[in-house]
Amino acid sequence: MILVDRRAGSHELMVPLQAMGLSVEETTLDFGDLLFQGKRSDGGLVTIAIEHKKMGDLVNSFRTGRLPGHQAIGLQAFDYRYLLIEGELLYDKQGKLLRRQGRLYSYAPLKDDKTRRTFIPMPGGMTIGELLKRVYREHVEVGLTPIFSRNRRDTLRLIEALYHVWTDAGHSHIAVYTPPTLVPLSQFRKTVMTLPGIGVRTSAAVEQYFEGSLREAFASFQHEWAGISITDEKGKARRLGDKDAAKIVAVLDRCE
Repeated sequence: MILVDRRAGSHELMVPLQAMGLSVEETTLDFGDLLFQGKRSDGGLVTIAIEHKKMGDLVNSFRTGRLPGHQAIGLQAFDYRYLLIEGELLYDKQGKLLRRQGRLYSYAPLKDDKTRRTFIPMPGGMTIGELLKRVYREHVEVGLTPIFSRNRRDTLRLIEALYHVWTDAGHSHIAVYTPPTLVPLSQFRKTVMTLPGIGVRTSAAVEQYFEGSLREAFASFQHEWAGISITDEKGKARRLGDKDAAKIVAVLDRCE
């Protein structure tokens, strides 16, 4: 059974999901647009929430702070959270997000009988780099897994696939492998260790410097990373340095 929020935006998914043979019930959800119960590979029950946003609404929710400051926080009540983003990722040469003019395509004739698609700026003045960075930051910080869908048909298929992955007998094999370590590591340290040049020892210094805040770490500049003091196994202190800091910042800003 999939619970679908009865408010505008979510409600329009109900009839086509039913037409696909899924069991759907309309209700009022405090957080998320769709909610259902699934099973882990060990048989344990889990709750799965899907926050569905069209591209324009996603940009607006970041600009107003509604998604990171309210919705993402509330979604943490569920075991697994997905951010299903519907719409094309269109942008100009400067990286500014665009949307299509008109209902489908709008064409302007050219002298050589070719056609040109007409696009207009997406409200909110956001770049593709900023959008992707914000989306993946929510994934890192609160476990909101992003899924991109070009159109409504793809959206419905993705919802169907997620539902069956979590509910079909013998197919719920979702698991996360975590290599064993000699010392227990915080989630902060596990996350920053995915960045170039940061091992177990360095991750401890990074955690101390940013006081365990991934938001602060990911928003910091190169000179801040470079100035982090690290003590080696011989007790000698050194700075992380500009070279490693540049690589780290490049990864964090790779979409910009």
